[in-house]
Amino acid sequence: MFLLLVSVGVAPARGRAESLDLEQAMILARQQTHEVAAAKARTRARSALLDQARAHRLPEVSLSEVWTRTDSPADVFGLLLNQERFSFQEFVQTDPNDPEFLENAVTRLEMSVPVYTGGELSTRIEQAEKALEAAEDESDRTGDEVAFRAGESYLRLVQARERVELVERAVETVEAHVDLARAYVDEGLIVSSELLRAEVEAARLRDELASARSGARVAEAA
Repeated sequence: MFLLLVSVGVAPARGRAESLDLEQAMILARQQTHEVAAAKARTRARSALLDQARAHRLPEVSLSEVWTRTDSPADVFGLLLNQERFSFQEFVQTDPNDPEFLENAVTRLEMSVPVYTGGELSTRIEQAEKALEAAEDESDRTGDEVAFRAGESYLRLVQARERVELVERAVETVEAHVDLARAYVDEGLIVSSELLRAEVEAARLRDELASARSGARVAEAA
C-alpha cells in the first residue's frame, strides 16, 4: 500500500495515509497485495482440479472418423464383408491376392461410464478436496500475514510522523530560547556561555529532526 503512495512524493503520501485508519490500511493490504492475489489464484486452480476430478464420474462420449484406403488382400476381403458388398462370383473371377484399392469410412460413437474403479475416483476426489481446503487455509493465512505487516508499517509510520512533529516543536522552542538568550547577552543579563549552550542544544535538535524526517521517509517507503 505505502509503496504506491510514496511514488507521488512525501507530501501527497502524507495526505493519503492520514486519510486512512488502521483498519482501512489492513483491508487494502488484503485486497491489493500480490501475495494475496497469488494465494487466491492457487485456490482457484485447486478448485478447478476438484471439478476435474469429480467430472471423471460422468459419462465419457467420444466420436471418431476413420477413413481407410487399402489393397491388402485380407483387409479388402474383410471390408467387403463389413460393407455387405462381397460377391462370391467376383471373388472367383478375380485374383484375390491382387485386389484393387478399396476405400472405407467408419463413424464411431462411443460412451463409457465408470462402474467400478476400486476406489480410485473417490480417492482422487478426496485428495482434490483436501488440496482445496489447504489452499483456502493458506490464502486466509497469507491475508492475515499481509494485513498484520501492513498494520505494523502503518503504526511505524504514525509513530515516525509523531516524532517529527514533536522534534519540530522542540526545535522551534529551543530556537526561540536561543534568540532570547542572544538578546539577554547583548543586554548583559547572562553570560555568553549560556547562549553557547543553547546554540549547541539547538544544533543537536536540528540533527535529531533530520534523523526523524529520514525515519519518516523510510516508514512511508515501507
